[in-house]
Amino acid sequence: MKLFTVILFAAAGALHAQSATALDALKLLPRGEAKKLARIEAREGTPEPERWYLLTHDELSETGLREYVVAAGELVASRNLSQFAESVQPEEVIGGDIVKFDSDKAAGLVQLFAAANDAGGVRIHYQLRKAGPEAVPLWTLTCTNLAGQELGRIVVSATTGNVITHDGFPIEPALPAPTLVTSTSAPKPRAKKKPPTTPEVRVAQPVDRPGPVAARPGFFDRVRGSLEKVIPGKKPEER
Repeated sequence: MKLFTVILFAAAGALHAQSATALDALKLLPRGEAKKLARIEAREGTPEPERWYLLTHDELSETGLREYVVAAGELVASRNLSQFAESVQPEEVIGGDIVKFDSDKAAGLVQLFAAANDAGGVRIHYQLRKAGPEAVPLWTLTCTNLAGQELGRIVVSATTGNVITHDGFPIEPALPAPTLVTSTSAPKPRAKKKPPTTPEVRVAQPVDRPGPVAARPGFFDRVRGSLEKVIPGKKPEER
């Protein structure tokens, strides 16, 4: 029976491989709406549901409520009413960034509990919300069989992935370490560091300096030279 349950969930997972997770659906909301997230609901996931219902706080609405519907990876509806709540108050807002444990990981926990307790085929009803202004958001995973009868509930922290309670599933399986999402937004690329530049070293070139300039003869030397040319063989002092 345990092997049958694992195979059933694996087949269902392959069938819904193109379905968006809850945090994938959150990324499809209009800009700024993820910060106003107060609640996420979905029904009959096997393990992923066909539709995600994301409730946000709308300060312009009389009820403070706006519901977005995501199906097949697309935002298909936006309205000021919901089957899951009559209103949304500001203190109910949890914001999308605080949710670190996605719905696909929560469904993986359900598979482990169902297999350990021979639960057979299971459908999952998802609910994400917090109980008070200072409370942490929790995933409540209500599990039913294929006939719609409730089998049990698993409550998981949406910030740490830790199992809080598992009513209806007396046997707790060995649980792996939770895999958390670091961010619901795409990471910014890091700026590349420029390699350090090597300062240019200039080699001093030898400079050709002119040699000593011969002194020009003085006035009297020039006169004496002229007399020697006029009276050859005698020095000026002998004349």
